[in-house]
Order: sequence, then structure tokens, then C-alpha cells
Amino acid sequence: MRKLFLIILILVLTVTIIRGDATWVAGNEFTNPTVNTILVDTGGIYEFDHSFQIVCAADVNANIAIEHRNVANDTTLKSQLVRFGGPGTVGVAFNVFFYNTNERVRVRLHSAISLGTIQCSIFHS
Repeated sequence: MRKLFLIILILVLTVTIIRGDATWVAGNEFTNPTVNTILVDTGGIYEFDHSFQIVCAADVNANIAIEHRNVANDTTLKSQLVRFGGPGTVGVAFNVFFYNTNERVRVRLHSAISLGTIQCSIFHS
């Protein structure tokens, strides 16, 4: 699973780096995380049209929510639930226009993982 994750990671990074001013935010690897664990968060980003690629790898089935958050980081503006089977890796690419500086994107665990691990990264430009 780690080899597949690395191959996908390299492909995503290659495409992102070619675009320029790319940022990679790597989340920690979580073991047996509880529901609503924040797997990775970009932190505040300047206003502009941004391209995002999210890669998550888990050794069990996982349900994640990709969330576009407001400036105060207290409201989800948009959300997409992603379910994938494990062991496996999923990649999601999308564009978001940030109207205000310090909006952010994060990945939240939608349901607990009782026996397993998960890690997510966000690449953006």
C-alpha cells in the first residue's frame, strides 16, 4: 500500500510542481483515529483561484469529508464525503475560489477507524 501511495504522491507532486508555487501539507499517520479527527488542514490561504489535490491512504475502509472552511474556521462552506475501501489509496482533485484571505481546506475523518491507520496530504497551488 505504501508503494502505491508513493507512486500516486509522485505523480500528483509532478503535476502540481509544474504549475508553480505549489505547497504540500502532509498530515500525520493516525492509528485508530476517532470520528471528526482532522487528518490534514492547509491553514489560512490567500484569496485566489486555487487548485487542490488530496491523497489519502488507509489500511482499512475509510470515510473522509473534504471541507472548504471560512476565515474564522468555524463554518464549513462546502463539503464532499469520500468513501474508499482499504487497504487502498484515493486521490481527489478540484478547484476552489477563495473570496477571502485565510479560508482553508481540511480533511476530516467522517467515521471512526477502530483498528487501522490513515494518512492524508493536501497539495495546492
